[in-house]
Amino acid sequence: MEEEFYSVVKLKNGEELFSHVCPTVEDNVDLLLLYYPITITRVRTKEGLAYSVEPWIKIGNESIFPIRKEDILTMSEIEDEHLIELHKRYVSTREDDTGNISFNDTIQKLERIYNGS
Repeated sequence: MEEEFYSVVKLKNGEELFSHVCPTVEDNVDLLLLYYPITITRVRTKEGLAYSVEPWIKIGNESIFPIRKEDILTMSEIEDEHLIELHKRYVSTREDDTGNISFNDTIQKLERIYNGS
């Protein structure tokens, strides 16, 4: 499994997502595992610009979504600490609500299952 990172992902269907991303290959198919992908909208408030965050998939309890690389138009690694912290806060609230385990724990569990150990 490759190194994970934060990224904005633009899908071929026009959707734009922000997520903690882990590239992987399963059955010779290149995938990105998106951990709690969100959509971000900039909104104007009395205090200035702010961000509105919504889950990409609004119904369900899943936290990781596999996306085929062929469905991606473009993507860009994000190192903006403000955006990364925004995602981490969102994930924290979702994990508190659902009792899900962390991204790294989930990846390790998937690797053990995939490797048969």
